[in-house]
Amino acid sequence: MTLRDAASTDAGSASAPLSNQALATALRAVRWTPRDLVRALNPRLEAAGQPTLHLTAGRAWLNGTRPRSATVRRLAATVLTEATGTTSTATDLWGEPTAGAAKPEKTATDDLVGRRSVADVLATATAWTATDPREQAILHPAGESQLLSAVWDATRQSPQRTAVPGTQEQVPPEFVDVLEGHLGRLRRLDDTAGGGALPQRYVRFELAGVLDVVRSSSYTTDVGTRLLATASGMAQLSGWMAFDADLNAAAQRYQLLAIRLARAAGDTTTVANVLGMLAYQHAATGKPAAALRYAEAAVDHTARSSPIVRARAWGSMATAHAAAGDISAFRDATDRCRTLLEHRRDDDPPSLYYFTPEQVSAEAGHALVELAATNPAHTRRLLGRVLSRDQWGGSGQVFDPDHRGA
Repeated sequence: MTLRDAASTDAGSASAPLSNQALATALRAVRWTPRDLVRALNPRLEAAGQPTLHLTAGRAWLNGTRPRSATVRRLAATVLTEATGTTSTATDLWGEPTAGAAKPEKTATDDLVGRRSVADVLATATAWTATDPREQAILHPAGESQLLSAVWDATRQSPQRTAVPGTQEQVPPEFVDVLEGHLGRLRRLDDTAGGGALPQRYVRFELAGVLDVVRSSSYTTDVGTRLLATASGMAQLSGWMAFDADLNAAAQRYQLLAIRLARAAGDTTTVANVLGMLAYQHAATGKPAAALRYAEAAVDHTARSSPIVRARAWGSMATAHAAAGDISAFRDATDRCRTLLEHRRDDDPPSLYYFTPEQVSAEAGHALVELAATNPAHTRRLLGRVLSRDQWGGSGQVFDPDHRGA
């Protein structure tokens, strides 16, 4: 059988055991076939700008062939780590030779746990943004408790309180006007282009540019705050695009950076939106308990926010309750969201341009499908609401995943 993982610069060849028991055990743990593994790998390879694989490739691996591409070998370990909740490495799966002690794979929370100065956060963000897309795709997820700790620490990031003087070029307010306008256009780019390799690379490039301005220029306190908020918005967008491409660990890392940068800027709206985004992502990956934790945190962070920001948080709460199969709590959260959304204001955050009654209806429709799957006794009634225009006041619109929590 031919393995069609095209030639790669990181390729190497060596024989694997005649039968790959480690891979077989991991696949059994998640009830996957070899084709399922390849299906999970391909979107990530595409997002990293790498050739995708033929669906039959996995059968050859199970029979003892090892992928020629080191990226594929390491990415398979990342995918199975996420799926099983147990760390797998390329050495575990393929018998990779190691020189000396094996280095642990990097995880989403590296250098983002505990107290960090704003300068440290900016340095970490700069290094991560410059990381090769293949390495970003291979990043391992953090354990749930580790991620929760990192999020908790991020929401307590100290703000940057002073101006940055110096001999560097001064950043005028008009320059930040342009950057903020460009961030808005990048969000709309995501609406149409999604999480493909090209848009992801472009947004990362723009984020790197803003980080460079923050680190190497001088500015007033107000301009510095706006620069940090713009960097936070770009990190949040990068995180959503990574999640859209199934790069879950990379998405988590961008989101942790977004929270810390937003906190440094005193931007509670973005902090709450990222927490809501984490709730959506955990709901989508079958982790309702974690989804509820992040949704509750989002609601808590918006207690003093404008109605639309609070509505966005309650929308994430509705999705989390749907993932948990709680019909009553889902309905209550959706009602709160809709009520708050009736009080839009002229000074609403530009980042929530998309959050309209139609978007709420789209999310409610998706949630009702989830609820139908977990409440068989109510399947007919719940699916009936999806097909009707009811949905507790909704329109029955098809769910648009590109806007969940963004």
